[in-house]
Amino acid sequence: MDIDFNPLELVMSDIFLGVVKVLFIPFIASLLIGFILKFLRVPNIIARFVAIVIFLLVFYQMLITIQ
Repeated sequence: MDIDFNPLELVMSDIFLGVVKVLFIPFIASLLIGFILKFLRVPNIIARFVAIVIFLLVFYQMLITIQ
């Protein structure tokens, strides 16, 4: 007895893309800024704080614009 999940395929795809937009893009942005700050020899405490703040701001922005 097989269960047919084909009707849910589009919904699951949309959910996956939403999660990627909300979490993956802010994560990559904060990593890039963190590496740039490390390359510029900014102290670790400041670089970590800035990376976390950028992650939270971009996460919030993506969450608001996704709807």
